[in-house]
Amino acid sequence: MLVYAAGDVGDALSQAEREYELKQVIVETLQLRDVTADTIDSEAPLFGSGLSLDSVDGIELALGIERHFGVKIDPSAESVTEIFGSVRALAEHLAAHGAWPSPEQS
Repeated sequence: MLVYAAGDVGDALSQAEREYELKQVIVETLQLRDVTADTIDSEAPLFGSGLSLDSVDGIELALGIERHFGVKIDPSAESVTEIFGSVRALAEHLAAHGAWPSPEQS
């Protein structure tokens, strides 16, 4: 499994690489059966339709993200629905909050 953590040395990751790593974290954290990182659509909703996560999954995922990426997501934040809207939205939020090195850091 290819996983990058905050502070890794090397080139900054592409958006697709960040999304793939996040998908791996989602699958592992939530112990999803019959779902792989390759089968998750980056633009599909995480809750309701799409991946069909529920509120308990959301809490577990937020904790897994904090453990893996070191980024805490405040569940009471007004933008939490947008942040967890899709893998793409979540990856963009994590990138903006230092989960991966930016091009200036690599």
